Amino acid sequence: MYRKTNKAAAVKNLERSVKLFLDDGKFSSAAKNKEQVAEIAAEDGRHTDSIIAYEKAADYYEAENSPSSASACLLKAGYLSVDVCEYEKAITIFEKVAGNYVNNTLTNFKCKQLFFEAQICRMFLGDLVDCRKSLGRYLDLKNDFIKTREYTMLEGTLTAFENFDADQYSAAVTEFDSVQPLQRWQTTVLLAIKDRIEKEANQEEDLT
Repeated sequence: MYRKTNKAAAVKNLERSVKLFLDDGKFSSAAKNKEQVAEIAAEDGRHTDSIIAYEKAADYYEAENSPSSASACLLKAGYLSVDVCEYEKAITIFEKVAGNYVNNTLTNFKCKQLFFEAQICRMFLGDLVDCRKSLGRYLDLKNDFIKTREYTMLEGTLTAFENFDADQYSAAVTEFDSVQPLQRWQTTVLLAIKDRIEKEANQEEDLT
C-alpha cells in the first residue's frame, strides 16, 4: 500500500522487515524485500542507492544458496552501473556473474554475452593491455568462446583500436550488428570508443 502512495514510507518499512528477517535467519525473504527497495530507488532515479540495494539482495540470496537469484540481482546492479558510467563496477559484476554461469550447463551459454559486455566497457576505459589480457582470461574460462560472434567482434574491434583504425573498427561493429542487433547502451559505448580511436589517429597524423 505504501509503495503506491508513499515510497519513502514503503522503503522505511521494507528496511525494517529486512532487518527482522535477517535476525530470524530468513535470508531469502530479506533478499526479496531488499529487491523491492532497489526497485523503488531505480524508479525514483536514485541509481546508486538501487545498485547498493541490489548488491545487498544478492548477498542475502547467496547466503540462502540461491545463486540464480543472486546473479539476477547482480546483473541489475551491473546494468544500472553502466547507466551511471561506473564502468569498472559493471565489469566486475559482469565477470563475476559469468564466473558463476560458466560451470552450470543451464547458464553456460550466457557467458559470451557477459564477456562481450564486460569487454566493451573495458575498451571504453582505454587500457588496451588489460583488454588483451581479459580476452585471454575469457578463453581460459570458456575455451569455445573463440568460436562465437562475440569473440570475433571483440578481437576485431580491439585490433582496430590498437592500430587506431576507425574503418576496421566500424566494419567489425557493423558486421556484428547486422546479425545480432546491439542494445542501445552497447551502441552508445561502442560509438564513444570509435570517437576515441579517431581522435588518437588524428593526433598521430598531427605528430607526423
